Amino acid sequence: MNDHAMRISYFEAGNQPMEHTTRRRRRLNNIIKVVIGLVFVGVIGYQLLVEKDTEAMWLNLLDSWSAENAWMLITVIALMPVCWILEAKKWKLLMSPALKMSFRRAIGAVLGGVAISLFTPNRIGEYGGRILFVPSKYNWRAVIATLVGSFAQNLVHVTFGLIAVVMFLVFSSVVPYALRTGIGVLTVLVLIVGVLVYFRLPALSIWADKFTPPKWLQRPWRALKYVQQITDRDLLIALGFSLTKYLVFSTQFVVLLLYFGVDVPVVWLFSGVAVMYLMQTGVPLPPFVDVVARSELAVLLWASFAVNELSVLAASFFLWVINLLIPAFFGLIAISTVNVLRSLGYESQSDNVHHVSGSNGTVAGTAVGPSK
Repeated sequence: MNDHAMRISYFEAGNQPMEHTTRRRRRLNNIIKVVIGLVFVGVIGYQLLVEKDTEAMWLNLLDSWSAENAWMLITVIALMPVCWILEAKKWKLLMSPALKMSFRRAIGAVLGGVAISLFTPNRIGEYGGRILFVPSKYNWRAVIATLVGSFAQNLVHVTFGLIAVVMFLVFSSVVPYALRTGIGVLTVLVLIVGVLVYFRLPALSIWADKFTPPKWLQRPWRALKYVQQITDRDLLIALGFSLTKYLVFSTQFVVLLLYFGVDVPVVWLFSGVAVMYLMQTGVPLPPFVDVVARSELAVLLWASFAVNELSVLAASFFLWVINLLIPAFFGLIAISTVNVLRSLGYESQSDNVHHVSGSNGTVAGTAVGPSK
């Protein structure tokens, strides 16, 4: 055997273990995606086919349909992508100090988070879904960016929710005037503190550097330093995205309530929706359980208007279908393009498995600043 043939034989022999490892990782990667898909289909299928009142809500949807109110349903569906475009832009903005990514990548991450959050408690899967779309060294930064975005959204929920609570109390003859005044003052103080804390997050992260966390907490603790790179301008824009998103999905909810014949003045519909999202912020629940909880709370809030509970439940259910279930299916498609093992740090960049399936197999993002 000549030297050239020997070199080829040695190279092929050395590549066999690498190729075997690559195939095994690709197989495991596909298994993980299939498991995610099966769990998703199983949980959602159970909710749609087995959960009580589901059939009645679908019948209610068809019974409420008419040429006069068809525009309502069309409007709600048309506003759905607006919600998630705003959320993707917000997350892309908050990630930009560390990682520049395309909008397509950001919307995939957001929808992937929606898909996993539908079968995890308290929607914690939203964080897990988003980190699948960034390189593993940015996982904790993605979590921090998501937390900051959630803070902005919850601040909007609390603001409108507390204002609505005060409105309900002002027009209540049961609650004493002194108590109503006290609650109003407390509401103003809570909102001021919330806004101050939100815009002081970078300073709070500097304060956290003075403490030494336990060894198991050191990596996420170091990631808190990332908040220092987010400017006040970014925080203000993120708050604007959150406010616009809130106005969009609260409008969707109100339009659906009107579609299903809930006969309540529009101002009180918006106030009731604000209180519902306030309760959702304070007591996070799994998405479908939250649908039922919102409808029961709405019946209590609008008791004086003698609303039909099934109509409120139907509005909550179809808002869940339009704003969460449909986007979640697109999220599953986005997850199918991701290398899960590499995203979670179980595969190095030099391994022969692409992070994203495609012509170039690269992440649609550019690192900014130091990677450590």
